[in-house]
Amino acid sequence: EQFAGVVQGYYTIFNNQWSTYLANLHEDEVIGFEDPRIWLITNEGHGIYSLQNKQSEQFLRCGNQGEVNAVAHNLEWEKWYLEEQDDGTVCILSHQWNKYVQISRQGDGFKTGQLNRCGSWERFTLNRIADFSGVVPGHYRVKSVKWNHYLSNPASDQIEGIEDNSEVWNVRFNDAGVYSF
Repeated sequence: EQFAGVVQGYYTIFNNQWSTYLANLHEDEVIGFEDPRIWLITNEGHGIYSLQNKQSEQFLRCGNQGEVNAVAHNLEWEKWYLEEQDDGTVCILSHQWNKYVQISRQGDGFKTGQLNRCGSWERFTLNRIADFSGVVPGHYRVKSVKWNHYLSNPASDQIEGIEDNSEVWNVRFNDAGVYSF
């Protein structure tokens, strides 16, 4: 069963079996890595998602020769289903090839590959890092619930709260859950 409950946003993708993060460190290589890497998960419609690495701007891709890698374009081989498991993890299933993303140990490191089933090596935890109550970057009026005042910038070096304001703020995502106005 496909998991349609993922909210579009930035996530780390953690492999529970090997305690590693899905990472695209350079070129097209996707590996399991010890430090978190940020992925933009985008709902493409009909339960299908794309996963784009924030650092490299490459898309997760399932090839036809058993490889999982990253590429600059977002076409059919870069589309995925996210299948929720009973333990709260997800398995990442290729829309094109019906194969699951797998991380396995290779020497001192961890490589990615594909498998026909969702076992422990194919289970991931999605950790949303840019939650901010579900707000996505865009233009907003900002109001304090406590003081019932809107954020205003009447002068270039002054911020204040006023009762009625039509000022719109551009909210931007910077990184790791940090936003700027």
